[in-house]
Amino acid sequence: MDKKVRIIIVFGSNINQRYHMENAENMITKLLGDGVVFSKRIWTKPIGLVSDMFLNRLAVGYTNYEIMKVERELKNIEYSLGSTNTERHNGIVKIDLDILLFDNQKYHEKDWERDYIKRLMKELSDKGELSPL
Repeated sequence: MDKKVRIIIVFGSNINQRYHMENAENMITKLLGDGVVFSKRIWTKPIGLVSDMFLNRLAVGYTNYEIMKVERELKNIEYSLGSTNTERHNGIVKIDLDILLFDNQKYHEKDWERDYIKRLMKELSDKGELSPL
């Protein structure tokens, strides 16, 4: 891919949240470059599982990678921070990284309706970091 496209990534962690979030942020910055912008971090109640509170945040950046490469890199970040499917089935989410937007294509449609996603999008938009979608 030659042109850079906008990407929005949502982060979530419910164990050692600050540690996992900070490490994931550093790795995302390496992946997307210094132009990546992060929303504030917010605490949310778990959805669909019994666990500790989640720490969530959004990242907005640009990439010239294909979506499949970005998805692989996000899975590699999750894996490098110790996140496993077995733990997730047991309610432990060390780090979860999902693409919400790639170029003009929205992903994880249900997530877009979640209150915390709307709040973080509004924060980035109000700061001028996120042009209208």
